[in-house]
Amino acid sequence: MFTGLRILGICFCFAGSLFISTAQAEKLPFMNQSKIRVVVSPGERAFGEITLDNPTDQSKSMRLYLEDWYYLPGGEGGKEFLPANSTPASACPWIIFSPADVTVPAFGKQKINYSVNVPADASGTRFASLFFESLFSKGSISDSDRSVGLNVNVRVATLFYVEVKGSVQRAAKISNLKIQPAKEAKDSLEITLEFENTGNTDITTSGNFSLMNNEGLVSARG
Repeated sequence: MFTGLRILGICFCFAGSLFISTAQAEKLPFMNQSKIRVVVSPGERAFGEITLDNPTDQSKSMRLYLEDWYYLPGGEGGKEFLPANSTPASACPWIIFSPADVTVPAFGKQKINYSVNVPADASGTRFASLFFESLFSKGSISDSDRSVGLNVNVRVATLFYVEVKGSVQRAAKISNLKIQPAKEAKDSLEITLEFENTGNTDITTSGNFSLMNNEGLVSARG
């Protein structure tokens, strides 16, 4: 559920790495939806809600804000996050949410309402992320000469995929298909190809193959 997990810290005269363990992550509020795909006709509006759940015995204050995001090259699902309205495919101007600041009570829940307003001339798919940021810990580092404060903020995100109904085109091209013996494993085949997204929206893919013998029967699948 921790899509877009990022640690934000401010420190002076201090360098190091910060890690959150699984046990620590369980102390963070989480959303009931990490991805939301909305299909809306041009000129119309869609409504929904996200529920924040606080599994801890302490209330949690959180700040909400929108950012852009896009998939990094390579097809492995890596993402880059940018300030709102930084990309041509930003859905941030279309999304309204409330409240912007919340305090989720101990073992409690908080509903976040949102609406997606699609302009009449819109087309394709737009993307946005709604971040929920909270203070994870306060700390200080001191020695005989100086004292330095370090606050750690953690943010988690719900990703929005906004499809404009009737204008989304999912299309792809496969090229450079190669089937050859695997170099590192005997009696195995290596299958490679290039998959190019030629449409105007995201595509999630999975692959499978069937090997046919001379009689036209399937002899292997993978």
